[in-house]
Amino acid sequence: MNEVSMPMRASVPPKRNGPAMKDLPEESAAAVERGLASHFKAIAERDALQKQIAEMEIELSATKKQVEALQGMVTMMESRVHSCQIERDAAVAERAKFETLFVQIAGTLRTFNIPSNPVIMELADHITDQQQHS
Repeated sequence: MNEVSMPMRASVPPKRNGPAMKDLPEESAAAVERGLASHFKAIAERDALQKQIAEMEIELSATKKQVEALQGMVTMMESRVHSCQIERDAAVAERAKFETLFVQIAGTLRTFNIPSNPVIMELADHITDQQQHS
């Protein structure tokens, strides 16, 4: 049967007086212990950093989603601004047409020396008189 072997993580350094350490001189055994302690410390630091990387990747993913959402909002707002600018331009063009028309009417009235205010006032008086007699 095939067994999957999981890598063993050593969490506690071996005892100094183990069977392999008996044969070593005191200085060599101390050097091996320091090396093992340094190795286990590096493993612990690596594990802590891997955990920190995983947390930061989750945070990065959430931040990317926020940026995408904000970019969508900016695109929508830019579209609204563009639509409003088009609507404004159409309104300005419409106003310009009417302004041109009124200038032409005023020019025509001046050409024929027709005073505009008295005619309108007389017409309004005439309509009022007709309404009173009816």
